[in-house]
Amino acid sequence: MGVLADEAKKRSPFLIVADGDSVIGIYRGFRFVPNSYDPTKPDNAQFEIEVDGVSKFLRTSSAKILLFFDNVKEGEEVKISRTIVNEKSRWSVDCVPSSASEDLEADPEMEKEFNKAERGEK
Repeated sequence: MGVLADEAKKRSPFLIVADGDSVIGIYRGFRFVPNSYDPTKPDNAQFEIEVDGVSKFLRTSSAKILLFFDNVKEGEEVKISRTIVNEKSRWSVDCVPSSASEDLEADPEMEKEFNKAERGEK
C-alpha cells in the first residue's frame, strides 16, 4: 500500500483489508448496531478485532460471519480475508492455531525421559 492508503488504515476505526489480502487479529467481542445502509433491515453485528495492538471494527450482517464468530472465544486469534467478486466484498474468516501448540518439536532426549517416567522406569 502507498503512504496515503497506510494513513487511511491508521485513521479508520474499521478494518481495511485490500482485495486478496488477509489480516490476523485477536477477537475482542461484538455488539449489534443499526444498519447504516438501510434502517428498515435488521441490525448489523460489529466485531471488534485487535490488529497490531489497535482495535478495529468489522461490521456485517452476513449469516456466515455471524455463525463463525458464535464459536470463537474472546481472545482467540482469527484470520480475516477479503476478496472482491462482481464489485462486492466477500469476507472469509478462519481460526488461527494457538502459537503455543504449533510447530513445536520435542527434544528427543527429553521425550525418552518423559516416556520412561510415565512407565515408572528410572
